[in-house]
Amino acid sequence: MKTRYDLIIGATLFWAQSLGITACAPETDGAADSSWVSQVDESPIVASAKTGASLGGVTLDADAVADLAIDAGTPTLRVHVRANVGLADVRPFVRESSPADGEVEVVWQDARNFDLVLRGAGLVKRALFGQRILMALDLAAAPGAMIAQLSIEPRLYGFRGQGPFAQAALTPVYVGGPDPLRYRVLLDTRGASVEVDAPAAVTPHPTKDTATVDLSFDTIVGLLEDGARIAFSTVFGTKTAQVGARVVSFELTSATEAEVLASTDVCEAWVFQCLGRVESEEISLCGTYLQVTGCLEADVCEVFGPQAFRLDAVEVPASIAAAQAAHAASASAPGFQWCQLSTLEAYALPECLATPGTMEAIVAEIFAGSWQEPAAVFEFGREVPADALTSLGFFGAACAAGGPELLAAIVAEFQGSQVIAWQYEEPTACHNCTSSRDLVILFYPDRGRIIVLEGGHGYDS
Repeated sequence: MKTRYDLIIGATLFWAQSLGITACAPETDGAADSSWVSQVDESPIVASAKTGASLGGVTLDADAVADLAIDAGTPTLRVHVRANVGLADVRPFVRESSPADGEVEVVWQDARNFDLVLRGAGLVKRALFGQRILMALDLAAAPGAMIAQLSIEPRLYGFRGQGPFAQAALTPVYVGGPDPLRYRVLLDTRGASVEVDAPAAVTPHPTKDTATVDLSFDTIVGLLEDGARIAFSTVFGTKTAQVGARVVSFELTSATEAEVLASTDVCEAWVFQCLGRVESEEISLCGTYLQVTGCLEADVCEVFGPQAFRLDAVEVPASIAAAQAAHAASASAPGFQWCQLSTLEAYALPECLATPGTMEAIVAEIFAGSWQEPAAVFEFGREVPADALTSLGFFGAACAAGGPELLAAIVAEFQGSQVIAWQYEEPTACHNCTSSRDLVILFYPDRGRIIVLEGGHGYDS
């Protein structure tokens, strides 16, 4: 199981990748059997660069620099695409978009060259936070079709000045709240405080030697509208840059349009685990905007699939631990007869079991590796009705004055949940006395939680 420190390391690696310290193949949202053929380009913006892919003798490529601008007050993104064969039709679409987001169109230059144009804040925002743009292509000279998809990232370019080093990528992250999308810049400030000059107020978030700056989509639109340069200033100087966009991947598949549309994004396990462990203000450490939003409503069974039966030790609830301590303090002193609760442990079942948990399986897990045969142990034990738990020795005042309070604490902790109780007793060696080992298991199926109490009782012969 990953600890909080594992997740911090994972987040550090995530930001190291965004700085280009290490390379990582990007996630694709195509169907598993689509056989996407792709080319990925992580280099800075260069006007002459191209990004493309080939499949079955057909090659498509796009200008790496996407034209990101404001056209008549509307955010617009334009990408020039060319093919090595004639195309009869190109039908572009964006997943989960609506007419309110804007429109995507194809502007033909000839049968092998066209511009893909996204008009509207919604569509441009989707493209810039990583939503892939898809195109269904019909070939002109031969029957057949294929699907192309390309990914675009916002970038800083045209750096000037001697200020702090800034990464080129504007990484889309999820920060929560009503407007959760931000485009994050990572700065190497050498520990100095930093000020940001942008169309809207921007608050840097410093760490020891770096700072992050989160830009909203509206701030990016403001930079484009004014043709302004964003400036990052420290005591060492000022660095300015412009905002642009780059085609970072281009992919082709022979899958049908229906197959591609039927495919869905997959929530990555490490992102899912991270979201379950970090505080809300740290959620942006759990991956990119698309990775996080893809896991916000994910189900544990969807992410990890059916899991084998096992018992995972968990912390005993505080109220039960306190009652256990009171039980030990109030236990009857050893004398002619005695009763002792030695251990109380808590366990959890995996949330998505391949088969439902049973008391027999729990007993088998507890006695695994023991000299005793688990099946025989289970057979010699007995199930205790839920309304007869007070009859169990550990919960009686004769064993300890705190016995009834311990049972009350357990019942209160699992209030409203069905309990399956099981008791096992076996004789143990004792000189001039009679002694037994006692084991009680309380199983709460709807919670997937188990409480195991173990101890013993006896009397002098």
